[in-house]
Amino acid sequence: MIARWVYDYAFYAFKEKILSDHSSNNNLIGHKVVVVLVVVLIIVIEVVVVVVVVVVVVVVVVVVVVVVVVVIVLVVVAAVAVVVAVVVITVAVVVVIVAEIKAIVVVVVVAVAAPLVILVIVIAVSVEVLVVVVVVVVVAVVVVVVVVVVVVVVVVVVVVEVVVVVKVAAVVVLLVAIGVDVVVIVVVVVVVVVVAVAVAVAVAAPIVVLVVVIAVSVVLVVVLVVVVVVVVVVVGGSSSSTNSSTTCCDSGIRSTSSCSSSSSSSSSSSSSTSSSSSSSSSSSSSSCNRNSTSSRRRRRLVVVVVAVVVTVVVAVVAKAAVVHVVHYYKLIASAIQHTDIQEHQQQRLLNHINKANA
Repeated sequence: MIARWVYDYAFYAFKEKILSDHSSNNNLIGHKVVVVLVVVLIIVIEVVVVVVVVVVVVVVVVVVVVVVVVVIVLVVVAAVAVVVAVVVITVAVVVVIVAEIKAIVVVVVVAVAAPLVILVIVIAVSVEVLVVVVVVVVVAVVVVVVVVVVVVVVVVVVVVEVVVVVKVAAVVVLLVAIGVDVVVIVVVVVVVVVVAVAVAVAVAAPIVVLVVVIAVSVVLVVVLVVVVVVVVVVVGGSSSSTNSSTTCCDSGIRSTSSCSSSSSSSSSSSSSTSSSSSSSSSSSSSSCNRNSTSSRRRRRLVVVVVAVVVTVVVAVVAKAAVVHVVHYYKLIASAIQHTDIQEHQQQRLLNHINKANA
């Protein structure tokens, strides 16, 4: 709902910019501010949702894996117990039959005892084979379930991140269309994503998934920066190429002398010859195109450099944050353990003192 509202609002601001080029830019500036604020809110919400989904999915996967491992261990232990029991029973039966053989005639032994021994051995081997088959089937089913769960988790995370990236790219396109500066868009998106990631990490209480959350957040930041750079380069290049003839003199790319010469030549076209006017217009347009092309290249280079620098800074900060957080929690855990040991020693000393006094 919020995304649809900001899309409609940005489209309305874009139409107003096209239809009111002759009017004041105060309303347009107000629209830019409102759209940027709403985009900030949307990006924060989307990133927090992604991080929460990833945390929940990671916790579910960990629980499923733990349960699967426990089930496999129990099944293997039960299978080993059954095999041991069958072997013990088989040995006991064989011992009893051999003891009975000593007291019976050899013919009776050959006629009765031998088939009984063979039957017991066949039953024991059959039970062992059945237990092994059951263990193999259970392990195979558990492995298939784990693989399916992991695949589903990966697909869900990828789909959610793709949806967020597409929404952010659409919002960036709208911001470029209504005239917001390219560098401002890149800086706002990166700063807001970093802030949203920090908020989501602070909300994610389990220490076990803290490193996973930070890693996924860093990946999301890098993906967003790359998407923003690509969209800005493509949209900025197309819009500047289509509007080069109208923004050449207005943006100050051409020199004052060329603008004045083009205006004087256009005003005195009735008195001058057609050949001189055509040559002056062609030379001025070619110089304008060269200047606009160099300006576009400089703008793209600045955007790429800013994006690379911001990405490197975010990655370094995230890595340092992970190291410091892990070190901080290790210090807390060791301090708590040391305090518990001291309290236990004090309690033992107090008990000895009480016993001595008694």
